[in-house]
Amino acid sequence: MAETLQVLDTEYSADSVEWCPHEGYQDVLLCGTYQLDQSNDAQEDSSAPQTRLGKLQTYRLKQEEETQSLEHVQTTDMPGILDIKWCPSLIDSQSLFGLVNSIGQLQIYQLNEDCKSDFVTSTELGGDDCKFKGWDCRQDTSSPIFVSKRHSMGVCSIQCHPFKENVLSTGSYDENLFIWDTRNMRSPIAETNLGGGVWRIKWDSQKSDYIITATMYNGFHVIDASEFSDGKLSVVCHYDKQESIGYGADICYKHSVDSERHDTKMGDNSTINFNRTIATCSFYNHVLHLWNFSTSEKSQNKENKD
Repeated sequence: MAETLQVLDTEYSADSVEWCPHEGYQDVLLCGTYQLDQSNDAQEDSSAPQTRLGKLQTYRLKQEEETQSLEHVQTTDMPGILDIKWCPSLIDSQSLFGLVNSIGQLQIYQLNEDCKSDFVTSTELGGDDCKFKGWDCRQDTSSPIFVSKRHSMGVCSIQCHPFKENVLSTGSYDENLFIWDTRNMRSPIAETNLGGGVWRIKWDSQKSDYIITATMYNGFHVIDASEFSDGKLSVVCHYDKQESIGYGADICYKHSVDSERHDTKMGDNSTINFNRTIATCSFYNHVLHLWNFSTSEKSQNKENKD
């Protein structure tokens, strides 16, 4: 079941949302935006390349009794933001994140105690060959160890399993979500068609049975991947309330799992409820949604799987 908690206007078109994974800051959400400069100066000089403007929006999740909402902390103007990623672990006890922008820079920022961001460094980068490749860093990296053409269109997203080092997922404009075992890359071990380009993939970092996707023109999906090793993927939630192309999706680390056991008369068939706080963003209508996804399972069945 999905419940919308809050809807925010991001001003510019939103394409990336990322929750901080670090203890003490797991209620911090970043939202990246991107928009063509429509000012009079930009329109008058038709020969000049188009300028892409961006804003980095920082929010904190507030919990008031049973209600959750986002509180704005900071807005930072910069070139158009294409993607944001947190460093998965602390560096010298600091929370760092990187973003890539429309002028070809990778910029690194540090999160301060007041949840505001300070610029650290940047570098120039580039490249787009529309192929899914893999390298083994223990070997000569001059050539990849595999080049997969299983997707029929461009690969948009690659996401590793949070606990199983040999498992990763890929999404593509061909609307397919694939799960791979890197020990045998000839074909995926599980797949499903989601009816829209799979632009973003996020595994639930605390209970890895679930995947959330930003599925472009078909909203957002929560997929039950608990039996992916048997080739099974099933959609358990389709969130389609944003009414524009979906690019960003992430699951809050701090509040993504809230388990409560309810004993039944049989004792060993108790129900476990799982609640996830999710942020998603859509592009053309520049909207950020905060919503909740909840489901329940029989604990006996789950324990038998484990």
